[in-house]
Amino acid sequence: APALSQVADADELEIDADWDISRKISELFIDRGWSDGLPIALPTEERVQAMLDAVGLKGDEVLGVLPPRGGQATAKKVAVCAVLSGCNPVEFPIIAAAVYAISLTPYHLLTVLSTAHPQSPFIMVNGPMGKEAGLSSGHDLTARGWKANLTIARAVRLVCITMAGVKGLVANHT
Repeated sequence: APALSQVADADELEIDADWDISRKISELFIDRGWSDGLPIALPTEERVQAMLDAVGLKGDEVLGVLPPRGGQATAKKVAVCAVLSGCNPVEFPIIAAAVYAISLTPYHLLTVLSTAHPQSPFIMVNGPMGKEAGLSSGHDLTARGWKANLTIARAVRLVCITMAGVKGLVANHT
């Protein structure tokens, strides 16, 4: 049997467990276009549930519908993206709020994701939640190597890739 195979339910994967499982799963996600090309953290049920518990949401609650594909960003799908990105539960309320915000019509997510310019959602956090999450602030909001800044931005980017349909957008419309 192959090390990586898809099973009947599209939401489940069968993977032979061995010492190299993290690398195999990362490669699978990259090959299927479910990632941004960087290694991922395994989205176990416990890790995903910890994200949901951090915001008190049920997995099937819809945070927004994301253009251009019109994918439903459910709390569970967004939590999976947060885990894949390496986020901690304390960061998840920021991610959930950002996904909700970019789904609103005034944000114009379709324009942001379908332009030829290198744009992506900009997330600004104000108040105690940013400090609690460990975000860089002050004179350098984009501090290189600041984990919370990087993983929160990456989680929102993965939401755009997997639910909004950003991958292949230009190729599909030319």
